[in-house]
Amino acid sequence: MKTHYDVIIVGGGIIGSAAAYYLTQTKHKKVLLLERNTLNSGTTSQAASLLIHSRPNQVLADMVQETFTSITKLQHDLDDTLGYNPVGCLHIGVSEQAKADVKQAADVAENFGVEVEHLDRKAALNKSPWLQLPADAAISFIPEDGYIDSYLLASAYVRQARIQGLIIQQGVTVNEILTDGQGQATGVQCDNEQTIYADKVVLAGGPWCSLLAAKLGSNLPVAPVRSQYWITQPHPDFSPLSPLTLLPDAKAYTRPEVGGLLFGLRDEQGVHASPADLPNDIHGFSFGSDNGWESLMAGFEPLAKFIPKLNDLSIDHYIGGVSSYTPDGRYIIGELPSVKGVFVATGCCGAGIAMSSGFGRLVAELVNEKPTFTRIDTFNPARFPEADPFNPIFREQCANARSRKK
Repeated sequence: MKTHYDVIIVGGGIIGSAAAYYLTQTKHKKVLLLERNTLNSGTTSQAASLLIHSRPNQVLADMVQETFTSITKLQHDLDDTLGYNPVGCLHIGVSEQAKADVKQAADVAENFGVEVEHLDRKAALNKSPWLQLPADAAISFIPEDGYIDSYLLASAYVRQARIQGLIIQQGVTVNEILTDGQGQATGVQCDNEQTIYADKVVLAGGPWCSLLAAKLGSNLPVAPVRSQYWITQPHPDFSPLSPLTLLPDAKAYTRPEVGGLLFGLRDEQGVHASPADLPNDIHGFSFGSDNGWESLMAGFEPLAKFIPKLNDLSIDHYIGGVSSYTPDGRYIIGELPSVKGVFVATGCCGAGIAMSSGFGRLVAELVNEKPTFTRIDTFNPARFPEADPFNPIFREQCANARSRKK
């Protein structure tokens, strides 16, 4: 007897989990989530998980607001905090360009109805005494921002989705998407010789989506690019209630973590890999032999000007993670042009946690053939006709998108 589902989701990270949460909200829809390892054990587990309201346009503001709304609902429905820490976020600029960036971010946030406080140096240091700031720094504070435990949030999506009827299979690798020979998806073929049937398939496997899409004749405009952060040794100066800080002058961000300070620095030149070279288990995977030391050496001095305490502390942890970037820094959400019924949700460009509910809701609306709650025309999977994630020249374009981020 054939096993048939309405929708199969391939990938059990936070995007696949969010898609499952929204798809199972439609009654009587049979949804299967397939994960080759264990749920949320891949790129989701490596995220710094900042939740920041301020976004450069209405679409991204809509998507991140959907995540904040979902967190509140899940906290209520599951009676669980989900590891959310609403500590607020300081946006700090010293150079003229960075001051302009801070002002623009504040203006955009206020236009979207987000509360913004404009602070002087003294008020900022009251919140984070370990900062060193000039008197003329431009500083805004958004009290509704924070950070979350990405694993707990992703698990919450799945927990609620299971209540709503989700079926899960872990330890199952999808080898290919099956079609009827006329451009319509019919299901998936798995490594355990299991064939599972469905008219609609959602690819939510992060950078591994490219492997399955390529077998269908579609090269996705996305590449695996290194993201990284460090965590200092614990120190009493770093309160767990310290706000996030965004420091465009240092191309850095910070947040509190287990008594220390977590800080992220951007590679001056993005580091990338072929999706074909990624192992099934990315923990321990390295993009190169430097393990982030070149970036740390290049970015440490500009950051230490803002946080002198870093000169006295050891680094306890380094996380070199895998992010999925596109050349234009925009996401991939939509139906594959080569096969009807195959939908892709990837290319989160370092914002997968913050945008997870936005991704999930959009996928569900597309699969259910409903109007989308925000515009998705800029997320078209076919917008780069010459895309080739297996070509190092194209991957360099994707890596540059990360290097350009402020």
